[in-house]
Amino acid sequence: MFQTLFASISGFRIGDMLFAFFIFLAFILSITELIITFRRKSKREQLERIENKLDQVLKEKGR
Repeated sequence: MFQTLFASISGFRIGDMLFAFFIFLAFILSITELIITFRRKSKREQLERIENKLDQVLKEKGR
């Protein structure tokens, strides 16, 4: 209530507050998406390395 009253007195309307909030939310979501994407990529590369090592060990054991 106080924030809305203060915002309307100073000329910073509630619509401006909502717009800023949604822009902030979009920014946070995009940063989160980038972090998740990079983590998935590194996890996938790690699994490929483990798979290659396992294949190499199985080939050596089969000789």
